[in-house]
Amino acid sequence: MMKAVIFDLNGVIVNDEKFCQEAWRIYAPKNNLVITEDDFKNHITGSTNKEIFKYLYKRDLPREEFEKRSNDYLDIVINLFKEHLKPADGMVNLLDLLNNRFDLAVASSAYPRYFNYIIDGLNLRKYFKVLLNAFDIEKAKPDPEIYLKAASLLQVQPKDCLVFEDTLLGIRSAKAAGMKVVAIASTFKRDELGQADKIIDSFTGLTFQDLELG
Repeated sequence: MMKAVIFDLNGVIVNDEKFCQEAWRIYAPKNNLVITEDDFKNHITGSTNKEIFKYLYKRDLPREEFEKRSNDYLDIVINLFKEHLKPADGMVNLLDLLNNRFDLAVASSAYPRYFNYIIDGLNLRKYFKVLLNAFDIEKAKPDPEIYLKAASLLQVQPKDCLVFEDTLLGIRSAKAAGMKVVAIASTFKRDELGQADKIIDSFTGLTFQDLELG
């Protein structure tokens, strides 16, 4: 029985993944880095800044360096995205619909500064019982830690949770946690999202029946 719904943030609540990827493309050459499309698919999109920097620099960054590089990157993202900051089409109506019947949570790999920029910038905090970002976990997606922690804080079993995700790492994380996953084809193509239980193209007009929640 479905008791809770958990949302990823980037590419789900907001359609910002193309701006996040563009920011990495700007950041990389400025810092003598090369990022490939395979890197985006398997190591960057859906992961935490900590794990991304570890992958790119082949080492764990000291705290001061990590914070500086994270903020350098976030300055680029926010500058690119600020004129486009809005919920994904249909998202607010979906939140209103689900909030009447289920406990809601966000389980995101986003750095806290960017996480709060979106959640508070769009006045969405009121919808969620639990809000988790990259600083609330030790292991990044595809590890299931963040989704298991969300279920624990919501006081529900993982099998009773539905997750909205858009990335390959995120889908693997939620499935490893034992949850059902609805993938939105906002970041990856439908044929790349086959591990999800259901694939949608938009949140607009979704009903309980569409999500098999009724």
